[in-house]
Amino acid sequence: MKNVAETLWMGSWLVAVAAGGCGTLAGPPSGAGGSGGGGRPGDVLCAGSDLVCPGGARCQIDAEGEPSGCAAACDDARACGDAACCSPGAACLRGRCVSADLALEPLAGAEAVTFAAVHVGADACEALEGCVGGSGRRMLLRFNVALKNVGDVSFTLGAPSESGVFTPNFCEGSYVVPRFFRARLTRGDAVLAEGALDARCIAMRGGRFGCDAQGLAPGEHVAQPGTAVCNALDVTGVPAGRYALAITVNPDRAFAEARYDNNTLVLPVDYPACDGAMCGGACCPAGHACEDGVCKLPDLRPSARRIVDTLRFSYRTFPADACEILERCVGGPGRRHLLEFEGRIENTGPGHLDAGPERDNPLFEYAQCHQHYHFKNFTEYRLLGADGEVVAQGHKQAFCLLDVAPLDPAAPAPPGAPGPGSTGCNFLSAGWADVYEVGTPCQWIDVTDVPEGDYVLRVAVNPIGVIAERSTADNVVEVPVRVPAFAPCVAEPEICGDLVDQDCDGIADNGCARPACASPRTEVCGNGADENCNGIPDDGCAPIRGADRCETPGELTGSMNYAAEITAANTPDVALPCGGEGGEVFFRFTLPSEEVVYLSTLESDLDTALALLQGDGCGGVPLRCARDTCGAARPGANLAARLPAGRYTVVVKAVRPGATGTVRLKLERASCLGEAAGILESSGLLRGDSTGAPIPAASPCGASSPEESYYVPLCPDRPVTLSSCGLSEFPMRLRVAEDACHTQRPRCSTPQSGCADDPDAASVTLETQQPGGSLGAVTVSGRTPVDFGPYRIFVLY
Repeated sequence: MKNVAETLWMGSWLVAVAAGGCGTLAGPPSGAGGSGGGGRPGDVLCAGSDLVCPGGARCQIDAEGEPSGCAAACDDARACGDAACCSPGAACLRGRCVSADLALEPLAGAEAVTFAAVHVGADACEALEGCVGGSGRRMLLRFNVALKNVGDVSFTLGAPSESGVFTPNFCEGSYVVPRFFRARLTRGDAVLAEGALDARCIAMRGGRFGCDAQGLAPGEHVAQPGTAVCNALDVTGVPAGRYALAITVNPDRAFAEARYDNNTLVLPVDYPACDGAMCGGACCPAGHACEDGVCKLPDLRPSARRIVDTLRFSYRTFPADACEILERCVGGPGRRHLLEFEGRIENTGPGHLDAGPERDNPLFEYAQCHQHYHFKNFTEYRLLGADGEVVAQGHKQAFCLLDVAPLDPAAPAPPGAPGPGSTGCNFLSAGWADVYEVGTPCQWIDVTDVPEGDYVLRVAVNPIGVIAERSTADNVVEVPVRVPAFAPCVAEPEICGDLVDQDCDGIADNGCARPACASPRTEVCGNGADENCNGIPDDGCAPIRGADRCETPGELTGSMNYAAEITAANTPDVALPCGGEGGEVFFRFTLPSEEVVYLSTLESDLDTALALLQGDGCGGVPLRCARDTCGAARPGANLAARLPAGRYTVVVKAVRPGATGTVRLKLERASCLGEAAGILESSGLLRGDSTGAPIPAASPCGASSPEESYYVPLCPDRPVTLSSCGLSEFPMRLRVAEDACHTQRPRCSTPQSGCADDPDAASVTLETQQPGGSLGAVTVSGRTPVDFGPYRIFVLY
């Protein structure tokens, strides 16, 4: 009866062994199957113990060299003699499992510990594998050590594709030994950072083993943890100071060794307050040059004087779909009470602020309403109560950075330039300021629901410290303000174009001949709506047929958008001096009298060159030829020209050979500024003289005075800055509009928008949101009827 019971018990144990695969299982208890050499025929007695394994199984030898159970399967690299299965890393010597001895040493010729600040994308290997605490900017501690076999036998791992000790890392495309190292950053008994790191290619170059069959012979060594991803300890958030870095190999004792008391190497760590190098006795962060002992860092500050000089309260009315509501700049639609002020951020440091290309940069976000990138969390506007509590907050916290005004108009600092890949919103030169004037959308705090009383306006730049600066001591400005009570609307006649609801019907500019358009965008065809805000619904939707030949051009009858197709059948027939190798489409228009003409292909499906020729032919020398006028971020071209009466031909040519798609041509014809109006098309110094210029009957900016006007071709999301700072000869005013002949949104400089050292000066920024660009206007005038004369204005495109 006893033999039957033992047979049934051993059968079920064998089933369990088979089900366990190649893992180790505890053997039967002493006496099961006999002991001291007893048992059933074929059973294996594990040497040095009373453990008996059934026939076909092997004695599993643990990392300490002792039998620990039975293995139903054992790969060839670990099989030893007739009955043993060695632990990973052990070698078989004369039928016995023997172990190597691993130790860590400082790597000769290399710095033991280094630090690096990196930006980790959400889909980066480090983030996907959990090697860092999150995406974004992380501080990493990298160490370089030598893994050495100080034992008498080889440390054997086998082929990565065959041995179970390796794991494929699909993220980086390699085999690794997982969790082979543990790194701990400690101060006293406190562990401030800890991580498990993988090993890669454990084999000495020129040694007995290789990456295809890994191991270390006695005395061999290899640098670890390697240069691939997940090879550093994430120390983000750890304060500067002195620490100890304990690095342990084989921390879980998953691999057999002769001893484990020498597996840890402790290195001293002096964690710097920054991630760079010493410069002039101070730490200069990585990415910034050190020149003559000076770290080229920016130093940002808000202008307290400009806030005080420009602060005002106003009322505006917003429709429900306004960008200001979508961007949370106001608390809701309708009439809102606003605290407005100029946002002038100055870079007083020795270095430029260069945040890197905007695309795929965690510092930037793409603003759909404005159709350009914004620097996130660049500023912070708050209204504080008596106890310091936040009672209202502005949302002009994302900026498109660019040089607008020099800090020293008499001797402007030489501006820098962003690196490749910039879309124009990521750079502020040393010695220059970025200026968001009063009236700029979202340049305010909505105080509609704030009770009347005394408060403090707090303006901070770089509030969360994402920008490395020379100093942050001047990053915050606080200005006392008194908020007046919310005043009810008193009905008055509507004034068109100012976005103010004077007649109190809840709709700004209601009843005007051409209502203001909150957010011009590319026309959506077939819906009867005017998305591009030119007053013509669905224009440019139906392609003109036959426009692929110079003899049958598309006829342009007025100011609107037009379309034509460049197909594979369009052959390149015309060579243009501004380039282009693909097919063409042709258009023609007639001017009954002298006019200024604006042409744009910026909304086309493909990159194009644009040429304007006089007459009906297509082979002459163009009057104008343009390509890439708005930069790489806006393929296509735009141009403006003053033309006499006559017939003109427009050639639009694909830049790349074989390119196909819809060409969208925008035409604007203008004569509203008069015959004397010039055209501004590039940066430089504008010289003029308003002496004897006409004085209009009324001006939207105040008292009328002699004025001169200029047309300005505008690229979308690419501001044009005009400033007379340090150049003014009389009290000056500048007025700009993104649409020269339909000035719903004129913007006026004020006495406060000049320069700190030149009260007579004026500065203003002109930009357009229209996706095809627009023909804007700038008007130069004085502040009173007796203010006129020669003038100079700095123009920055």
